[in-house]
Amino acid sequence: MNKKIMSRLTLFMVLTLIGAPCLLFAQNQPGLSPNLLPELKKIGQLISEGKPQEEVKVAWKNVLIGSKDIPVQTAIDYILTEAKSDAKKKADAARDRVKTDSLLTSRIGEELKTVRAANASLRGANAPKPLKRMTFRANPRMPGTIIVRESGTVSTKPEFDNYIKELEEKLSTIGDDAQLANIDLQSKLQQQQQTIQMLSNISKMLHDTAMAIIRKIG
Repeated sequence: MNKKIMSRLTLFMVLTLIGAPCLLFAQNQPGLSPNLLPELKKIGQLISEGKPQEEVKVAWKNVLIGSKDIPVQTAIDYILTEAKSDAKKKADAARDRVKTDSLLTSRIGEELKTVRAANASLRGANAPKPLKRMTFRANPRMPGTIIVRESGTVSTKPEFDNYIKELEEKLSTIGDDAQLANIDLQSKLQQQQQTIQMLSNISKMLHDTAMAIIRKIG
């Protein structure tokens, strides 16, 4: 019996020890190849996105067939970890978007209130007091936060009117975005929960698929 068959048989024996410690596996199998990680990561993403199990199975088969002496349990653990991590990452990103929209709505609303009050005081004033014009946007480097900066001043009635119109339009746009962001957040949280719930079935499917291929090769 050659070394390749012996290696496959050893792997098969480890896979049949369901629930048993993987110490023997760790001692007799090499680590995951860096070239293999992107493919395993993609499988994890398929799981977190709720793709059909058959699609996940096909991707897993392709990895098993195309890789020699792959440490199956280690690979499966990596896939499941990536699935959980990817689902959490997407939920966190959606949560940050909701937080950002909330902050923008609050700050722009406060600014609009201030500008309207200042605009009302301009009536009959010969020398209106200039007001700082502010810009508000999401912080791309720190999700869930915003950037507020000065961008000149407003002092005349037309300038105040234009600034108020600009703030009202931004507030309306953010309101629409906030509704979509909340819907997206609920979807991502639901998908994260579904991912966690189906990991056990996915793990069994990955094991069964690996054993079937090992039997065929052996």
